[in-house]
Amino acid sequence: MTLAGDGEYVLCLHEVEDVGTDDFVDVSEFPSLDRAEYVGEGREWGRYSAPEDALSVAAALGAQSGRWVNQGVLGHDYVDFQKFRSSSKE
Repeated sequence: MTLAGDGEYVLCLHEVEDVGTDDFVDVSEFPSLDRAEYVGEGREWGRYSAPEDALSVAAALGAQSGRWVNQGVLGHDYVDFQKFRSSSKE
């Protein structure tokens, strides 16, 4: 969910291919699973005047609230995920 310039909260779905490595963790640069979709914008699900409305719709669509992150920190969470994935293979 992002805040649009007009004050609306925009709910988007981003489906990307996990191509991350130890040196490449910028999830926003991962290629979209839908090659026709512009990377970075995602598929818009709707626009809402209140953040609670957007979060409610996201939950109804199956988004897990315990896995939401603030804008700009997904890369840090991905690094933690990479470390976890590597340690579980050992």
